[in-house]
Amino acid sequence: MSGSGDIDLPAKLPSVPHGGRLWVAFSGGLDSTVLLHWLWRHIPQSLHAVHVHHGLQPSADAWVEHCERVCGHWSVPLRVERVRVEGIADHGLEAAARQSRYRALSALLTGHDVLVTAHHRTDQAETLLLQLLRGGGPHGLAGMPESSTLGSGRMLRPLLRLSREQLLAYARAHALEWVEDPSNEDTGLRRNYLRHEVVPLLQTHWPEYEETLQRSAGLQAEAAGLLDQLAAQDLDTCAGDLAASLSVGAITRLAGARRRNLLRYWLRQQDLAVPNQAQMRRIEQDMLTSREDANPLVTWSGVELRRYRDALLAMPVLPSPPGESLSWDLREKLLLPAGCGELVAERAHGAGLRLENASVEVRFNQTGERIRPVFSKHHKRLKHLCQEAAVPPWVRERLPLIYHGQRLAAVADAWLAADYAAGPDEQGWRLRWLHAPAGWPVAEAQADSGRE
Repeated sequence: MSGSGDIDLPAKLPSVPHGGRLWVAFSGGLDSTVLLHWLWRHIPQSLHAVHVHHGLQPSADAWVEHCERVCGHWSVPLRVERVRVEGIADHGLEAAARQSRYRALSALLTGHDVLVTAHHRTDQAETLLLQLLRGGGPHGLAGMPESSTLGSGRMLRPLLRLSREQLLAYARAHALEWVEDPSNEDTGLRRNYLRHEVVPLLQTHWPEYEETLQRSAGLQAEAAGLLDQLAAQDLDTCAGDLAASLSVGAITRLAGARRRNLLRYWLRQQDLAVPNQAQMRRIEQDMLTSREDANPLVTWSGVELRRYRDALLAMPVLPSPPGESLSWDLREKLLLPAGCGELVAERAHGAGLRLENASVEVRFNQTGERIRPVFSKHHKRLKHLCQEAAVPPWVRERLPLIYHGQRLAAVADAWLAADYAAGPDEQGWRLRWLHAPAGWPVAEAQADSGRE
């Protein structure tokens, strides 16, 4: 930091691509106020601010008003994202609020946008200590990266090499105003206890502890990178037949530490929480060694791990299977019940579902249905078609069944009843099942299972 009260950002900020925006995560607190002010002084082009309103504090509305005043004074466009914090009982207040915040920020970014946050060196040191006390591995102890992807855009933390004291000096030098979150003084929260009770003792004996921990984080990041390279190689050889699945037979042939490294990497690639040691033991003891027809289930932190035959699949926790039926105008997209995705239909010449009108009914979880698929001479039970096509039980429970009157005309985008198939010179509706539950095989493979 120079004598003029300026700061140098060690992480070079990239030029924002044409059509993109540079977003600042602006809480109104000290750190984000310094970051927004610095960017406003040095690179104001395409600069925007976003404030996430959690509604957890009585002063939350007043913070929004403060941010509006600051951004109005500096002529920085401000967007306020109001979120509902869920999952507090499962994850704790801090983690649940953080997840809600990043979901909102992720949804905000386009492929050309860059988001910058005001995390600094002191935050990084606290994060490393918390991860160490939680028993974190190399990825946790690597701390927060300076650059990463978020949604469709990029996220940067340009202040990670600066201490909170440096940011405070900058704010005072430029007479900045900021808000204080009273929850930051609540030592019932682990990070605050560490900050107010533990860190001062560390600083007494190790004044340079932040720099030391930052060096350790760099070494852990290198180790984590090497582990990821090994896991990526193992993922190539252990991929299952279903999309985003692992072959149980292949991963059980790996040594224990290598297998666990692959499982964690595979879950992170899907943006899913990684299990702790106790949960990992359940996976290895109860799931990987179970019979192929056992359909075991392990859950943790909003994640379900399921097995079907040789395939291991991970997914967000599925809601209960739907029981209601829905009317569908094929000209419109149909949003299905939670966990079931959505249906769309497109006009196609000589292919798809032949109907005189565009109205059908979508049902779920029926029993004993039979259909004569295209290219089949006989009716087949839907249960047998699903078994032949390796459709897992949790997907079968959520299969959208398309009825015309009381007749089953199609099953999702896989099986089309021969009586409803458009001829070569007829117009039809080609169906697509989007965002289907994990484990849904490709439609072409299922259609082949109905041919004779």
